[in-house]
Amino acid sequence: MASRPQPGFTLVELIFVIALLSLGFTGITNLYANLQSGLLRAEAMQKATQIAQSCAERMMVLRRLNAYGDASVTNACSTAPAVAETGYNTPGVTSAAATSTDGCPSGGTCSKVTITVSCAGTTAACPSGVSSSLAMLLVSY
Repeated sequence: MASRPQPGFTLVELIFVIALLSLGFTGITNLYANLQSGLLRAEAMQKATQIAQSCAERMMVLRRLNAYGDASVTNACSTAPAVAETGYNTPGVTSAAATSTDGCPSGGTCSKVTITVSCAGTTAACPSGVSSSLAMLLVSY
């Protein structure tokens, strides 16, 4: 009488399945780690953009208080209250003369103002190399 094969899996088949599952989980773990660092960088860039926008709004308020007469209010962020978020550098403000090719209307004196905020890289929430820039065209008549 011939013996029938017993139902179930052999040891070789089980080892093969375990090896495939471990490779799959390794890939998923690496994917999660890369996703996490990408999310941290995106969050840091968003906070840097918010800080630059706050600096620009402060600059616009100071210009309004000066009756819009001065288009070179570049020190507006140097006297601003300390940045609430740790790990970010003080906003850097640069100003350059603008021409009609930059969109400056005739009869006005224009300045191209760029506000840059970067991470100091001192915390995990603000890695080095993350920065945000905001550009404005200020006009004085």
